[in-house]
Amino acid sequence: PGSALLAQRESAEKDERRRKRENAHVTESGNGGRNEGRSEGVRKNGSSGGSN
Repeated sequence: PGSALLAQRESAEKDERRRKRENAHVTESGNGGRNEGRSEGVRKNGSSGGSN
């Protein structure tokens, strides 16, 4: 069960990274891109804290 959940999360993160790459020209301009990157780091740390 655990490995299936992990694989599901990994594929979800892969999709999210692909979306971010496609939207990079929009999000990575000025402060907007930096702010989004910071909030993503906080969200990722919070969600993966349990399994680590």
